Amino acid sequence: MRLAVDTGGTHTDLIIMDERSGKLYVDKVPTTPKNLIIGIQRGIESILAQTGESHQSIREFCYATTLITNMIVQKESVKTGMLTTEGFRDILEIGRAYRNWNIYDIYMDKQEPLIPRYLRLGVRERIDFKGNIIEPLDEEGVIRAAERLVEEGVQSVAVVFLHSYRNPIHEKRAKEILQKNFPQLLVSLSSEVSPEFREYERASTTALNAYVQPKMIAHLTQLEDNLSRSGMKCRTFMMQCTGGLIGFPKVKKRPIMASSSGPVAGVLAGKFFANSRGMSDVITFDMGGTSTDISIIKDNQINFTIESELERYPIQIPMVEFITIGAGGGSIVWVDSGGSLRVGPKSAGADPGPACYDKGGKEPTTTDAMLLCGIINPNRFLGGRMLLEKDKARKAFEEKICRMLNLSWEKAAVFSIRVATANIVEGIKSVSVARGLDPRDFALVAFGGAGPMFASFVAAELDSPVIVIPPRPGIASAFGILTADVKADFVATKICIDEQISPLEMNSIYEELEAKAVRELQEELDGQEILISRSVDLRYFGQSFELNVPVPRKKLTADDIFSIRRAFFDKHKQAYGYFFENRPVQYVKLRVTAIIKKEAPDLLRMSLIDFEKGEPLVEKRRIFLPMGEFEVPVYDRTRMLRGYVIEGPAIIEQMDSTTLLLPGDTGEVAPDGSLIIQRRR
Repeated sequence: MRLAVDTGGTHTDLIIMDERSGKLYVDKVPTTPKNLIIGIQRGIESILAQTGESHQSIREFCYATTLITNMIVQKESVKTGMLTTEGFRDILEIGRAYRNWNIYDIYMDKQEPLIPRYLRLGVRERIDFKGNIIEPLDEEGVIRAAERLVEEGVQSVAVVFLHSYRNPIHEKRAKEILQKNFPQLLVSLSSEVSPEFREYERASTTALNAYVQPKMIAHLTQLEDNLSRSGMKCRTFMMQCTGGLIGFPKVKKRPIMASSSGPVAGVLAGKFFANSRGMSDVITFDMGGTSTDISIIKDNQINFTIESELERYPIQIPMVEFITIGAGGGSIVWVDSGGSLRVGPKSAGADPGPACYDKGGKEPTTTDAMLLCGIINPNRFLGGRMLLEKDKARKAFEEKICRMLNLSWEKAAVFSIRVATANIVEGIKSVSVARGLDPRDFALVAFGGAGPMFASFVAAELDSPVIVIPPRPGIASAFGILTADVKADFVATKICIDEQISPLEMNSIYEELEAKAVRELQEELDGQEILISRSVDLRYFGQSFELNVPVPRKKLTADDIFSIRRAFFDKHKQAYGYFFENRPVQYVKLRVTAIIKKEAPDLLRMSLIDFEKGEPLVEKRRIFLPMGEFEVPVYDRTRMLRGYVIEGPAIIEQMDSTTLLLPGDTGEVAPDGSLIIQRRR
């Protein structure tokens, strides 16, 4: 059996795929923020009880977590230091010297570097951009700098020397010195973490890796120990931001690769369920307890970005592209100084959670609003395992919202839903309309605990034609982990115009990268073959950003160089609407991706829902919506067999989520168990 676990901000989701019986088991338990492993253990015990199997039956454990993001947000880690080329220790403060947010705000505070200046020390050495040694490494200087850092209590060190992406010899020697003389230090080399040009982004990525490494190693080690003590002698994998799995030992060396692992798994799930319906253009909309993650899939291709941010800190590694907005089930509803109703980005989280959880939370949230509007059943939340207090939700709205805005609690709750919907719609437009894409041409795949409740509201605003709700939307990200392959990415920087690069040189670089990829994945092989693909980042000479173009895996010739150039023209025209045939094209980075294919669940054979016989209609309930008050039928999704059709307005309840259909919506259960909602446009 394969077990996938996704630890989010509010809930921990679990799914087991039993390859022998062809069954899928799912579960959802509250996250334990102070110690994530406690919640994971409780979830494993709970889901194994469903299977009737022992811990020994689990042969593979796959994991995604928000831990890295939490550490960055909460600034929770051990002291971290940095060694840089002498004279360049201020790179984290200087950055790119531009404002990413409001360029007109003269009072804007810059993000404080994770590594303070007094813990960033320079060492004499110099390598030029061609990889030539200009000044040898001052090995005694490395020791003196490390001694100072150790005296300050530093436990992890980032080593970032100039142009180490071209020649890492000085960084590697510094690591040897540190490991020999200071074995207690963890060392992150920029040439291993992000072997790419752009000094600031490489430094930031390496600093992030060093910052999260000690706590991440401790967390994964404790998790492995707990799994082992419970009898689970299994292989352990973690979801990467690249959309693939990798073994725990490699994550401990480069934990930054596991950042945003949960949202990335959600994008994979969205693609899976869209593909099962033959849809190639989709918007994935993952709304959980604390935030909403949005991604665009065009022509069945997931978008990747080379440069992204984690809490405003640049990261220079390949990553599935998505945006996150502060709109979730736990998003706090509040009134700003101008008297306007606002929702998020601050969240009540899992502890204390929304007011209706009755765990001490006093702030009204979107979950409280949905409860007051009648969309959430207080007695069937999480399948009835958690009872919600409607009076607590009403009191929170009356004290924090109604008195300030002179509204009834019904109107305050409805207006909160409208504001949250507007926030989500603006987020979707920023990755669609802002890029020349019409959301009316895309299906909306909605999941997460709160996604199906908001999907029809969002689709109505965007005029999206169809909505796909996965069979188990609340655990879709955990399901996405099961669809992922084992994956490794390698890159080499090579900056020159295409007239200066030879097929012989490209072949040599690609062969070296492929050899690294094979060595990286050798430990993960279980009888499968390693599949390798090549690509290259290109731009016009003088541009600042690149486009990634596929490269055939063979002995390249001059004709292939010409074909790559033509492919770049096509991609540039697709991205920007034009291309220049006679301008020089510049090579920037050569990339290799290696994967080991994993068997994804077959939902025509394995059902995510244990369908039950009986009448799906459970009751009728009065609800409040922005378009009016309605008495709507409430259905049990476990009794809605494949082919079952319902008309909106209606509510569909299940253990992990609640789905709302608005007037004019028609829902039908597809062969894979997904709910396909067609909108009347």
